[in-house]
Amino acid sequence: MKSLLPILLALLASPAAAAFDCNVFQTCNAGDCKPFEDGAMLIEETGDVWKVSIMGETYEGYATTTMDAGGEVSIVLPPQGPLSGLVSVYPTGELLFTVHVPGDPAMAIVAYGNCAGEGG
Repeated sequence: MKSLLPILLALLASPAAAAFDCNVFQTCNAGDCKPFEDGAMLIEETGDVWKVSIMGETYEGYATTTMDAGGEVSIVLPPQGPLSGLVSVYPTGELLFTVHVPGDPAMAIVAYGNCAGEGG
């Protein structure tokens, strides 16, 4: 039991991973903006990787800055399946999610929303 005590104390002292419950309420593409339904988004820090889940899909990305370092959480999503993108969560709770989709022509979709949670 004594050998477990330092491990338990170390686990209790480690900072909690960041997580945000977000809601996307509008998307815009080529100047056309529409309300977005079923816009629940979960953003979770899982070590070096951030998981961004929306509409039944989960994408993995990497933080370029944290609220402590730059005033926002900024997560780059490298190409995965049909998209790549950038997620920004600001200290005010505002969310911007830019999705890049290859095609003919390629598209950029900007999603606007808000988040609650605590994050790095």
